Amino acid sequence: MSTTPESPATRGGTLARLGDLAYRRRGRMILGWIALLAAVLALTPAIAGEFDADFETAGSESAAAAGLLEDRFPESSSETIDVVWEAQAGAGNGEARSVVDRFLTDASELEGIGEAEPARISQDGTVGLTRLQLIERAWDVPTSTGEELIDRAEEASGDGLRIELGGNPIQEAQEGGSPEGAGFLAAAVILLVAFGSIVAAGLPLAIALVGLGISSALIGVVAALIDTPEFAPAVAGLIGIGVGIDYALLVLSRFRTALDSGADTHASIVEAVSTAGRSVLIAGSTVVISVLGLFLMGTSFLGGVAVSASVAVLVVMAAAVTLLPALLGFLGPRVNRLRLPGLGRALHPGRQTTAARWSAMIQRRPWTAAIAGIAILLALTAPILGLRLGFPDAGNDRQGTTTRAAYELVSDAFGPGANGPVLVAAELPSRGPAAELTRLSARLGDDPNVAFAAEPRLNRAGDAAVISVIPRTSPQDPATQDLVERMRDRVVPSALAGTAIEANVGGRRRLSSTRATRRRHGCRCSSPGWSGSRSCSCSPPSARR
Repeated sequence: MSTTPESPATRGGTLARLGDLAYRRRGRMILGWIALLAAVLALTPAIAGEFDADFETAGSESAAAAGLLEDRFPESSSETIDVVWEAQAGAGNGEARSVVDRFLTDASELEGIGEAEPARISQDGTVGLTRLQLIERAWDVPTSTGEELIDRAEEASGDGLRIELGGNPIQEAQEGGSPEGAGFLAAAVILLVAFGSIVAAGLPLAIALVGLGISSALIGVVAALIDTPEFAPAVAGLIGIGVGIDYALLVLSRFRTALDSGADTHASIVEAVSTAGRSVLIAGSTVVISVLGLFLMGTSFLGGVAVSASVAVLVVMAAAVTLLPALLGFLGPRVNRLRLPGLGRALHPGRQTTAARWSAMIQRRPWTAAIAGIAILLALTAPILGLRLGFPDAGNDRQGTTTRAAYELVSDAFGPGANGPVLVAAELPSRGPAAELTRLSARLGDDPNVAFAAEPRLNRAGDAAVISVIPRTSPQDPATQDLVERMRDRVVPSALAGTAIEANVGGRRRLSSTRATRRRHGCRCSSPGWSGSRSCSCSPPSARR
């Protein structure tokens, strides 16, 4: 009486049966993934949305200032493009100024660009600065506008004149390397060193590549459903590459170990999926839950980043426990082919690896290892006590970019604070309360950390005004944040006490305050959002009850 050999899958649970299915239907499994990739790449462009996100914190004072400027100054927004030029023969006159004027005239004809502000010349006369007003939010200005401005600035430079540009549209237009490409290259080198086999090293990369292709296309669908910023695919791609390679390594390493222990290809795949596959599912689910925690931040665009990253993790997680076992089913022992001399290590049954010896040492001294590990973790996390949150400025851009060069020129010629003007946007109850606004500008200029406070600029209807304030310190300096807090808590409420003027402090970059809710000088302030910002309005004594 003959008996049917017991299938490896009968000795395991659901994951073992999945591994068995991936082996027995390996051809169909691979074709299914190829069909899925082709379908996603073909169909998603028709339903994909545009990447868009509002980086303002809802209910913050900066958002209120930006909203007022957008409503009452439709010819400009709160953001600009800096145009900085250097001419040793003189930046304020002569041929250099004529070239810059022509550049500004041509620039104002591009989409999203408005008029130029009055130019400022440095004390030594060699550096000039003006700002092109944006008639749209920076993220709505086409990338082509920034690229065209960079090209025209390069063409206009020469004969002793250098023109550099700053601002968010210029940063977006600057060419940069692909972070996903750099991640793939680094991973390939590490895998080759670890495995010493082109085939074995290529499998995790293939899984990550397939996952990246599918998830990148699906992120377009995410953008059609919720606010998703342009950098979401890069974040999701890097996370997907990292976890995809990691999860594939878990399954691949277990498969190779089982093969070297004498198991056949079928049994090795079932063992790898039923053991390492469980780790993959637990780790992937943990990452998804953690990333979705970004929804708790209360900022819409972070939700798009969270969903995009979760999609990338789920795709590579599925590929690691289905596509990879199918590929291993075809390769079998050939997974170690195309070895590179001097790289990797051969696995031998019964021989302890370095990792096994390390784990044995930890088990012999568990308390010593635990205490040492905690001490190392505490030392590594100690810098978080001095962590300051905020937005980077162009001083963080890489050397050689026009935004970094413009930042340095402005800092040297006009002071670091000129790179981050603070804007006070005021809503006026009637036309022309010039005295109150002039008093406010003077009070702002008296602050020790203010280099310059401009005269109030009224809109055409005369029912709103904006005052530009130049700090003495850079946008990232803690002293600048302290200045914003003083302006919001004391200077603006005190200067506008007894008036019906409502003023909000904002900037070309979002500024935050950490003060608690309070009332001062008849001013009501809303509760701070997650960024610490809030909106204040002042009423005359007759309105206070």
